[in-house]
Amino acid sequence: MPGLPTTDEIILKVQSEVYPKRMRIEEYFRDYDGLRKGQVTQTQFVRALNLIMNGAKRLEPAEIDMLVENYKKDNSFVQYRDFCAEVEKVFTTKMLHTMPLAFVPPSGAQLTESTLPPLDDEMEHILHRVSLLLKTRGLVMKYCFEDMDRGDSASLIVPRRAGKVTESQFKRVFPFSTKDFSEYEVNRICERYKDVNGNINYRALHDEVTDPTDVVLEPPVPTSFFVPPSKDKARQWSSANYSILERITAKVIEKRVRLLEYFQDFDNLRKGLVRAEKVDTVFGIVNLEFTTADKDALKAMYYKKDLNFDLFNYADFCRDVQSAFTYDQIHRDPLARIELPTSDATLPARRSRLTLSEEEKKQV
Repeated sequence: MPGLPTTDEIILKVQSEVYPKRMRIEEYFRDYDGLRKGQVTQTQFVRALNLIMNGAKRLEPAEIDMLVENYKKDNSFVQYRDFCAEVEKVFTTKMLHTMPLAFVPPSGAQLTESTLPPLDDEMEHILHRVSLLLKTRGLVMKYCFEDMDRGDSASLIVPRRAGKVTESQFKRVFPFSTKDFSEYEVNRICERYKDVNGNINYRALHDEVTDPTDVVLEPPVPTSFFVPPSKDKARQWSSANYSILERITAKVIEKRVRLLEYFQDFDNLRKGLVRAEKVDTVFGIVNLEFTTADKDALKAMYYKKDLNFDLFNYADFCRDVQSAFTYDQIHRDPLARIELPTSDATLPARRSRLTLSEEEKKQV
C-alpha cells in the first residue's frame, strides 16, 4: 500500500484545481464564519473543501483528515485562513510591502510540471502550422473559446473560467477550416489536450502555440535629444514684434468672433467695465489661446481701479479691436467706405518665424 501524500502534495493538488478556475477559496469558508475569526468547525471545513474539489480531483478522506489535523487549533476549530493563504500562493505572494527585495514567482509557477504527453514529429508539425497560421492571420487562440468558457450557462457543461470546453465546442469554434487542417489532425489535437472528463484544455493549447514575446512587447522608452538653449542664447520669434493687441485683433478677425456680447454678459449695468479675471473667462469661451503673460499685459493696458476692485475696460478694448474691420461712427459719416480686412490683417495670428541675424541670413 503506497504511503499517504504529504501536506505539500495535497496543497499542490488543491492548487492545480483552483488555479485554472481562478477561484478565491476563502469565500467558501467565509459563509460559515459570521464573526470573521478565520476559524470554522471541522465539519464546515470538510463541507467547504468538498465544494472546492468537486471535480475529478476530489480529495480522499485520508487527505482531508490530514489537512484538518494540520490546521486544527487547540480549541478544535480549523484555521481556514492559513489554509487559504497557503493555497493562494499559486496566484500571488502576500505581505510584499514588508519584503521589498523578495523574488516574486510568476502566477502558477508551482504548477509548471506539464501532464501533456511528449510531442512526436507529426504532432509537432501540426502545432507548428497552428502557430504559424495564428501569427500570419493575427489570431489569438484563447479568445476564440472564451465566450463558451465564461458564459452564464458554462458551469452546466464545463467549469467556468477553467480554460476548458467540450470536444464538440472545440471543433465548432476551431478557428481554421478543413482546408487548413483535416479531421484527423483536429482529432489529434483533441486527444492531446483532453482531460479525464473529456473536456479540451484550450488554454494549454494556447500556451504551446503562442510565443509570449509576440504577445507582450516591451514598450519603447520615449527619448528626446532636444536640449533647450539658455536664456542668453534663446532665439527671438517674429510674433514678439507685434503687441498683444495686434495679435488679439488678428485672431479675432481670423475666427470671426464678437467679443463685445460675451463681455456684456458679465456687465448687467452696461458700464463698460468687468472684473479683470473675466478676461480669462471670455477668452476661454471664444477659444482665444494666449499665455498668462500676454493676458496680464492686456489687462494692464485697459486697467481701471474702482472701489478697490481691479477692473478691465472692455468697452475700449472691443472698440480698438473692432476698428480693424468696422467703423463705429459710420452713422455720422455716410460717405465713409469700409474695406474688408485682407490676409495681412491676420498675419500676426498665423505666422511666427524665428528671427535670423544678419550673419545667419548671409549663411542662408
